[in-house]
Amino acid sequence: MSVNTNVTSGRARAITLACIAGLALPAFLASCADAPTTPLAKVSPEITSGVVPGGQRALFFLTRSMNPAKFAGTFDATLNPQVLVCSEPRCVTPVLGPIALGSAGPATLTLDKARQSYVFQWQTKRASLSPNAVYRLVVRVGDYQLGWVDLATGTKQRDLRTVDRREFVPLRLGSTLTLPFRIEQGAPFPPDLPGRYESAPDACSPEPGCFYHADPDFDYFAVWGAVQITQTGIGTSGFLGYASDRIHPPVIPPIPAPGTALVDEPLDPNVNPTIVSWRPDESGPCLELWVDGLLWGHWCGTPGGPASISADFTPFDVLGGLNRLPNYLPPID
Repeated sequence: MSVNTNVTSGRARAITLACIAGLALPAFLASCADAPTTPLAKVSPEITSGVVPGGQRALFFLTRSMNPAKFAGTFDATLNPQVLVCSEPRCVTPVLGPIALGSAGPATLTLDKARQSYVFQWQTKRASLSPNAVYRLVVRVGDYQLGWVDLATGTKQRDLRTVDRREFVPLRLGSTLTLPFRIEQGAPFPPDLPGRYESAPDACSPEPGCFYHADPDFDYFAVWGAVQITQTGIGTSGFLGYASDRIHPPVIPPIPAPGTALVDEPLDPNVNPTIVSWRPDESGPCLELWVDGLLWGHWCGTPGGPASISADFTPFDVLGGLNRLPNYLPPID
């Protein structure tokens, strides 16, 4: 007898998404939609905003001049934000960027201390953009994504007359887009945690896999596992295993190709969505990962480079270290 399962132990705690968007100011929200064409909240076109879950930072896209005194928070001029433009929500292969402060060329990003904003400017004359399309403009600091706004394109200005400016920023192909945004002071950005971490293909080979539990009827084996942590400090998990009745030859599931298997299950379905927290490990250079008040595991690695997560909970603990996939930034949806 065999079974594929995503069930984890009762001690584990959920890491999942709690998406919050919107502020007290008039806003057209940089929210958690599934695709660029998903309608955003129908509110004022004067300003766009996004709030990081946990209240760590506030981002405002300024579609018209705003008096800085109208903002409740304090502008943060110490950051080095980046802007990307993408054709799909995951933004794995941007059509532009990342554009950082001081970038030269058709797209630039500058700091305007007087107006308390970062100013993104893009000359789209030679950009490979399609008309009547939607592109997502993303702002991030390091790998930490603060929010986004959707751009609706048209060949001529009249093509943009029907664009709902409460939902999209209209962009005439060949024109120059100027879009200031404001980032306010808040809690420090998280360490270099975002990414997708998977067990090595040979972590549980040769067969029969990694044994992690037995009961009177079955032996349980792990084959593959993964944890995904997004830029907003939340994550989900994936697990592949099987049960053997010790009599009939079990069917062992194949190990999925890196980055292809679903990673969308909470580590414990019995608890509410919870944000991952971290703290330095006093015994070494790694970080402790805490979920729902319990030590879930440890993160070790180099910023922007190789990193791994070792879990303290069954069945992930038998897989060894879960290694971060290169060049994979988890989507926020």
